[in-house]
Amino acid sequence: MTTTLEQFQSIGRRIASWRRPLLLTHGRADGDAIGSLLTMRAIFRSLGADPQAVLFEPPSDKYVWIDRDDPICVLRWKPPSVESAPPGDAGTGNGRIVELDNIFSCDGILIMDTCAYTQLTPVAERLRAARRAGNPPIVVVDHHVTRDDVADEYMVDESASATCLILHDWARACEWRVDDAARLAMFVGIATDTGWFRFSNTDQRTLRAAAELVGSGVCPNDIYDRLFESESVARVRLFGAAVNGMELHDDDRVAILTVTRSMFETLGAVPADTEDLVNQALRIHTVETAALVADLGGKPQHVIKISFRSKATVDVAALAGQFGGGGHQRAAGARRYGRLDDVKRDVLAALRAAASRPRVD
Repeated sequence: MTTTLEQFQSIGRRIASWRRPLLLTHGRADGDAIGSLLTMRAIFRSLGADPQAVLFEPPSDKYVWIDRDDPICVLRWKPPSVESAPPGDAGTGNGRIVELDNIFSCDGILIMDTCAYTQLTPVAERLRAARRAGNPPIVVVDHHVTRDDVADEYMVDESASATCLILHDWARACEWRVDDAARLAMFVGIATDTGWFRFSNTDQRTLRAAAELVGSGVCPNDIYDRLFESESVARVRLFGAAVNGMELHDDDRVAILTVTRSMFETLGAVPADTEDLVNQALRIHTVETAALVADLGGKPQHVIKISFRSKATVDVAALAGQFGGGGHQRAAGARRYGRLDDVKRDVLAALRAAASRPRVD
C-alpha cells in the first residue's frame, strides 16, 4: 500500500527525535539494502543525530566504492546453527567491527528492506526482546510482500520498486536535507533493484525519482560502470560455468542453475559472485521461471542459497515461502541447510509444480 503524506510525516517526526538510532538491513546486503543504510545514515546526521549503520558481513566488493571513505560498521557474530560459518561475501570493505551488546545502546531502531526475522538472524533475539519490552522503538521501511511481527510501526509499500524509492519520497515529504552521499545511495538502490530500470517494477514513479536524482548531480554512467562493468574474472567465469550446466525442463519453460562448492573453490569465486546469476536463465525466450541453488558451505550442514525469478507466470514469493524465504512476486529467495542435491531436487519439484498451475495475472 502506498504511504500517505500524513504517514510519512507522522513517522518522520517520530524518528527525528532519535539521537542514537540503529540502522539495520538484511544479511547479504544488496544495492537497495546498502543504499538504504547510507541514505538514512546521511539524513539522520543532517538531523543532528549520531546513527550507527550495521551490516552482518562485509559488503560485496561491488558496493565498497559507495562508502569507501566512511564504511558501514560490520557486526561480529557467528551463526548459532553451524560450527563454522559458510564463506562470507569476502568483500574487502574496511568497516569497523562492532559487538552485539554495543549496537543496542540506541534509542530507536530503523530496519530497512526486510520484514523477516530469518533475514535478521544475528539480531533477531534482541529485536524480539525489544518488541516485548516496547523499548527501543522499532520502525520498518520495506517494499516486500513477506512480513513478520518485527516492528512497532511499518511503512511497507509493495508497489515501490525499491526501499530507496520509499526513502526518496519520505525525505521529500518531511523536507529533510538530502546531500550528495544520500542521493548517490538512493540512486544505487533504485537502479539495482530494478535491474537498471529494465524489470517490470520500473514505473513512472521510479523514473521520476531517478530523473530528479540525476538532475541533482548523480551520474548514471559512472555508477553503471562501477556496478556492472567492473566484474572480477572469477565472477564472469562462475557465470559461464553455471550457465553451461543449466538444466531446462518442461519444454524449456523451467530452468535451474547450480553452483557447487567445487565451482567456488576452483574458480576462486565467493557467494557474492552469484548475485544476479539466476537472471541469466530468463534471457532464454522460452524460460518462464528459473531458480539458482548455490552451496555456500558451512558445518555440520551446508547453507544452500536459493534464488527464484519469474517473467509473468509464477508468484515466486509464494514459492520461496515453501522454503522459509520470501520476496517479490517476480523475484524472491530463501536459504536451506542440507545437501545441495537434496535441496536442488526439492526446488526443481516445486518449480515444475508451480509452472504447471494457472497463470498469475
